[in-house]
Amino acid sequence: MSGTIIVTLILVLIVSAVIASMNKDRRNNKHPSCGGSCSSCGHSCERIFAEMDAVMEKQKSLENKSCRK
Repeated sequence: MSGTIIVTLILVLIVSAVIASMNKDRRNNKHPSCGGSCSSCGHSCERIFAEMDAVMEKQKSLENKSCRK
């Protein structure tokens, strides 16, 4: 039983580290499929990141408005 808990905790830590790394790369405008070569990716990554940033900014502004009430 304790072995199952330990393995589960290790897997949770690994998955959390991978997600954190992906979020860090996203904030630094690195996309896993581009490989850092923007000249060859057709700039589709920039469009997707811009759309995601716009959605996140809208959510933040909505949260700030609801906190003021």
